[in-house]
Amino acid sequence: MLEANGILEEPVEENNNSLERSKEDLKPKFFKEFDSEIAAYDFYNEYACSEGFSIRRDAYATDKQGVLTSRTFVYCKESLQKADKRDDLTRIPRGETRTNCGAIMGIKLVRRTDKYSVYRFSEEHNHPLISQESVHFMPSHRKITPSDDAFLDLTANSGLSPKSAFELMGQQARGILLC
Repeated sequence: MLEANGILEEPVEENNNSLERSKEDLKPKFFKEFDSEIAAYDFYNEYACSEGFSIRRDAYATDKQGVLTSRTFVYCKESLQKADKRDDLTRIPRGETRTNCGAIMGIKLVRRTDKYSVYRFSEEHNHPLISQESVHFMPSHRKITPSDDAFLDLTANSGLSPKSAFELMGQQARGILLC
């Protein structure tokens, strides 16, 4: 114990496990429950942001009443690209954008609790992950807050071009946007 200004203080032990624990808390676990599909998406998207990848909604199933019974969330470039239907004389062929990555989280509706539960999870990637400095550029992490939306409306009404408005927002945020 240390005494400073008559106050007893215990030395605080610094460790790097706090970051690891928070990442471990974000990791999806089997049978974790969510109140809605949106809550599950937001949870997995936050995990994806912390790891350095982006997600999208994939397959889903509904019952006869139209209630969502299952949904899978996958890496945004999951699966393989379909064959290019254009002829062989195309000057600029399309580049390959898909990686067939195996990262996935699946949820199913548990009827007795009326909640969605994780039934499938894989964290296998076959590509490099994005650094934390660049992850906010990924599709599922690009967000405009309500205050930013109001600011953009204000700039549009004052005659500022959308490009100039976004540049101004970037200057205000000093170019740093985080998930």
